[in-house]
Amino acid sequence: MIINTKRLAYLKNRRLTFIQKANDPLHLKLQLLNNNLVDKKVNNPNASGKAFENAVVYDTIYSLNKLSTEKMFRRILESPLTNNSKAFEKLTMKQAGRVNRIISEVETKRVFDNLKYIEKTLSENKINISQYNQMAKSFPKVNRLNILEKASEKGLSTRGREYTYKEIENLSKNLDRYKTHASDYEEALAANKEAEENGYPPVYPSKTWIWSQLDNTRHSEMDGGVTVDIEEPFPVVNEQNGDSDDLLFPGDVENDSNNCSNICNCDCSVAFNTE
Repeated sequence: MIINTKRLAYLKNRRLTFIQKANDPLHLKLQLLNNNLVDKKVNNPNASGKAFENAVVYDTIYSLNKLSTEKMFRRILESPLTNNSKAFEKLTMKQAGRVNRIISEVETKRVFDNLKYIEKTLSENKINISQYNQMAKSFPKVNRLNILEKASEKGLSTRGREYTYKEIENLSKNLDRYKTHASDYEEALAANKEAEENGYPPVYPSKTWIWSQLDNTRHSEMDGGVTVDIEEPFPVVNEQNGDSDDLLFPGDVENDSNNCSNICNCDCSVAFNTE
C-alpha cells in the first residue's frame, strides 16, 4: 500500500483549519473566562469564592465544550458503515462525554496554572493596577501576560517559576485536533465492529501516522508514514529530547506521559486504512 503522506498531511490540516475556524466562538469564550478570573486576581491577589472553585470552573468549561464535542461525535451516527441503533447512539455519546471530560480537565488545569503564575508575579513585581485595568477593559481578548508586562513598573521577573502562563485560546485550538482524531478513531472502531458482527473483515485494519511535513518539528522520523494495527498505539519519540509515548493518534492527550512533550502543538495527523 502506497500512501501519499504529503497530500494527506495537507488535506488533514486543511480540514482541521476549517474545524478550528468554526469553533472560534468557543475559543473566545474560554479565553474570556480565563481573562475574567485573571483580572479579578490582579485586583485582589487574595480573591476567592465560588468563581475560583475548581469544580465551578470545570463545570463551566465542560458546558462550553459540550456542544462542539457532541456535534463532532454525532458524525459517527451518520456514517453508512456504523450501527444507528439507540444503544449505539448512547455508547457514542458516552464516548463524546469522555473526550469532553478530558479536554475540559486539561483546560481547567491551564486556567489554574495561569492563576498561580499571576499570584507569583504579583508577589514579586510592582504592577500599576490602574494602568492594567485600563488596558484590560480596552482589550478584553488580549493575553493578560502581555498587559501585565506593560503595567509592570520595572519589567516582570519570571525566574525560577514553577508555572507558566499560556493562553487558553491557543490550547483550545490545539485540543480541536485531539477531538477530531478521537472522533475519527471511534468511527473507525465502530465501522470495524459493525463489519465483524455481520461476518465481514474489518473496514479499517490499520492506521498510519502522517507527519506534518513542517520543518524543525519533533516527529520527522515519521516521514513516509508509520503504520500499525488499528487498535495498537504508535511508538512516538520526540527527536528533540528523547521523550517517548505510546499514542493512539497525534494529540492523544489521554495517553500523554511526558507533560505534553509529544502532543502540544503537534501538527501531525492520522489516516485509517482500508487495506
